[in-house]
Amino acid sequence: MTIHVYRCRELEDSWVDCIKSSMLQAPGGTVTIVPALLDPAEISNPDDFASERLEAYRIFLLRGNHLVLACRKLIEEEPDNDLLSEYRTIKVDLYCGLSPEEAKMVGNLHNQRTTSKRMFFQDEVEQIRQTYMSRQCK
Repeated sequence: MTIHVYRCRELEDSWVDCIKSSMLQAPGGTVTIVPALLDPAEISNPDDFASERLEAYRIFLLRGNHLVLACRKLIEEEPDNDLLSEYRTIKVDLYCGLSPEEAKMVGNLHNQRTTSKRMFFQDEVEQIRQTYMSRQCK
């Protein structure tokens, strides 16, 4: 899951349940590619990326947290349901070296392109406040 500094809002169980319900009604795998960020504490320069170390890197989701949690719960609840096997693998666009503000922008662009839980005004205000405060502390 996403660490707090890269997250625009908290996970909402009702949206996870809605996604799970949708998957059960029409199983077939995810059609979206989820943006993710390599842990900046481990690697911040794309030139330092080593594909052979991919499984060792810590990866943060920039969006799609609800989707990934729904997939995980569905597989846990129905491990023998072969129709759900496509949800065991999720494709990601992998980013490296993004600031928290850039990471949130990438995530917001992802949400605009997909069916997602609507960002409320309060979520947007909190995101702007976090950006403002992070710049004041520098």
